[in-house]
Amino acid sequence: MINDDLTKGQISHHFRTLAVPAAFGMLFATLYNVVDVFFAGMLGTYAQAGLAIGYQAFFIMMAVGFGLGSALSALCIPFSGFYRLVHWTLANTSGVRRGKLS
Repeated sequence: MINDDLTKGQISHHFRTLAVPAAFGMLFATLYNVVDVFFAGMLGTYAQAGLAIGYQAFFIMMAVGFGLGSALSALCIPFSGFYRLVHWTLANTSGVRRGKLS
Protein backbone atom coordinates (compact mmCIF):
# COMPACT_ATOMS: atom_id res chain seq x y z
CA MET A 1 0.00 0.00 0.00
CA ILE A 2 2.91 2.38 0.63
CA ASN A 3 4.18 2.04 -2.94
CA ASP A 4 0.80 2.63 -4.58
CA ASP A 5 0.86 5.59 -6.94
CA LEU A 6 -2.58 7.16 -6.98
CA THR A 7 -1.83 9.03 -10.20
CA LYS A 8 -1.63 5.81 -12.20
CA GLY A 9 -4.25 3.14 -12.75
CA GLN A 10 -8.01 3.06 -12.70
CA ILE A 11 -9.87 5.44 -10.43
CA SER A 12 -12.34 2.73 -9.44
CA HIS A 13 -9.51 0.58 -8.08
CA HIS A 14 -8.10 3.46 -6.04
CA PHE A 15 -11.59 4.31 -4.81
CA ARG A 16 -12.14 0.76 -3.56
CA THR A 17 -8.68 0.67 -2.00
CA LEU A 18 -9.42 3.79 0.04
CA ALA A 19 -13.17 3.47 0.60
CA VAL A 20 -13.47 -0.13 1.80
CA PRO A 21 -11.31 0.28 4.95
CA ALA A 22 -13.06 3.57 5.74
CA ALA A 23 -16.46 1.90 5.37
CA PHE A 24 -15.45 -0.92 7.72
CA GLY A 25 -14.21 1.63 10.25
CA MET A 26 -17.54 3.47 10.17
CA LEU A 27 -19.44 0.17 10.41
CA PHE A 28 -17.57 -0.89 13.55
CA ALA A 29 -17.97 2.57 15.10
CA THR A 30 -21.72 2.35 14.52
CA LEU A 31 -21.90 -1.18 15.93
CA TYR A 32 -19.98 0.02 18.98
CA ASN A 33 -22.56 2.75 19.56
CA VAL A 34 -25.48 0.33 19.07
CA VAL A 35 -24.06 -2.11 21.61
CA ASP A 36 -23.32 0.77 23.96
CA VAL A 37 -26.93 1.99 23.80
CA PHE A 38 -28.24 -1.55 24.23
CA PHE A 39 -26.38 -2.11 27.48
CA ALA A 40 -27.14 1.41 28.69
CA GLY A 41 -30.81 0.66 28.03
CA MET A 42 -30.59 -2.11 30.63
CA LEU A 43 -29.64 0.56 33.17
CA GLY A 44 -32.45 2.94 32.31
CA THR A 45 -33.53 5.85 30.17
CA TYR A 46 -31.26 8.35 31.91
CA ALA A 47 -28.23 6.30 30.91
CA GLN A 48 -29.39 6.29 27.29
CA ALA A 49 -29.98 10.03 27.40
CA GLY A 50 -26.50 10.56 28.79
CA LEU A 51 -24.99 8.51 25.98
CA ALA A 52 -26.98 10.45 23.37
CA ILE A 53 -25.80 13.81 24.71
CA GLY A 54 -22.25 12.60 25.19
CA TYR A 55 -22.12 11.21 21.65
CA GLN A 56 -23.17 14.55 20.17
CA ALA A 57 -20.49 16.41 22.13
CA PHE A 58 -17.89 13.81 21.13
CA PHE A 59 -18.92 14.04 17.48
CA ILE A 60 -18.58 17.84 17.49
CA MET A 61 -15.12 17.62 19.07
CA MET A 62 -14.05 15.01 16.50
CA ALA A 63 -15.30 17.17 13.62
CA VAL A 64 -13.43 20.22 14.92
CA GLY A 65 -10.29 18.13 15.47
CA PHE A 66 -10.36 16.63 11.97
CA GLY A 67 -11.02 20.03 10.43
CA LEU A 68 -8.17 21.69 12.32
CA GLY A 69 -5.85 18.80 11.54
CA SER A 70 -6.54 19.04 7.82
CA ALA A 71 -6.25 22.82 7.76
CA LEU A 72 -3.03 22.93 9.76
CA SER A 73 -1.38 20.20 7.72
CA ALA A 74 -2.24 22.11 4.53
CA LEU A 75 -0.76 25.28 6.01
CA CYS A 76 2.37 23.67 7.45
CA ILE A 77 3.43 21.37 4.59
CA PRO A 78 5.32 24.08 2.64
CA PHE A 79 7.47 24.75 5.70
CA SER A 80 8.13 21.10 6.62
CA GLY A 81 10.83 20.41 4.06
CA PHE A 82 8.69 17.90 2.18
CA TYR A 83 9.13 19.72 -1.12
CA ARG A 84 12.89 19.90 -0.67
CA LEU A 85 12.96 16.17 0.11
CA VAL A 86 10.98 15.30 -3.01
CA HIS A 87 13.18 17.44 -5.26
CA TRP A 88 16.34 16.02 -3.65
CA THR A 89 15.10 12.44 -4.10
CA LEU A 90 14.23 13.05 -7.74
CA ALA A 91 17.60 14.68 -8.40
CA ASN A 92 19.50 11.82 -6.73
CA THR A 93 17.91 8.71 -8.13
CA SER A 94 19.84 6.40 -5.84
CA GLY A 95 18.37 8.15 -2.80
CA VAL A 96 21.36 7.27 -0.64
CA ARG A 97 23.80 10.10 -1.25
CA ARG A 98 25.27 12.34 1.38
CA GLY A 99 24.79 16.06 1.28
CA LYS A 100 22.40 18.79 2.12
CA LEU A 101 18.82 18.89 1.04
CA SER A 102 18.68 21.74 -1.41
